[in-house]
Amino acid sequence: MFHSLSDRIRAGETLIGTWLYLADVGVAEVVAGAGYDFVIIDMEHSPTGFANLRNLIMALEHRTAPVVRAKQNSPEYISGVLDQGPAAVMVPRIRTAEESRTAVELAKYHPLGLRGQGPYRVSDYGRNEHQVLQNANDKQMLWLQVEHRDAVDNLDEIMAIAGIDLLFIGRGDLSQSMGHLGEVDHPDVEAVGKRACQTICQAGLPAGSAFGAKADLKSWHDAGMRIFTVSADFQFVIDGANATLSHAQENLKGGI
Repeated sequence: MFHSLSDRIRAGETLIGTWLYLADVGVAEVVAGAGYDFVIIDMEHSPTGFANLRNLIMALEHRTAPVVRAKQNSPEYISGVLDQGPAAVMVPRIRTAEESRTAVELAKYHPLGLRGQGPYRVSDYGRNEHQVLQNANDKQMLWLQVEHRDAVDNLDEIMAIAGIDLLFIGRGDLSQSMGHLGEVDHPDVEAVGKRACQTICQAGLPAGSAFGAKADLKSWHDAGMRIFTVSADFQFVIDGANATLSHAQENLKGGI
């Protein structure tokens, strides 16, 4: 199954997504019904593995576009993820042109890369294999994460590799590499991130990043960013649980 996400991104639409960390199919279905343009299934920092990846993609794909962040820049993850049928694979921790080239080689078929020819589920178990081989390079996107100061310094060389579809600025790890661990809103981190965003957009590539629920997205949009994620499934649960309990306690104040 192919998705319209690549067409929408290339048309310059501003899109809002969120993250799945809880690795639960029911939660995935609930989030899918909320109306986000895409949902990123995280394999890097969550319990999600190949045992339940397919089920999570199935829970999302009829109501939103599934994207998967792979655990690492390696064939067992990138090719294996794409063969399950997401709209895009995100590759973390890209710092050099060589690493960028490796990701393209693993994610794209000839002539851009050398992705292993075994499209499995994305081809409806072989029924549409020819269509997948002909169109996957365009329809299944490769998102690379720029999340280290080295990557920002090497942006021009990274972007020179043909086959990259989007660059996603990882502000958390970027803050760490700049000596401001966890301070994603530190003025220095924000300045470097926005310069990176402008460089990416000037090169003709879309840029994205992850934000909290109350973040100022407008200033990043003004810098050229069009792809945003806000919050995550576990945060929705925390926020809802806290708000409901607070309301009940306030409503019963003096009675308990």
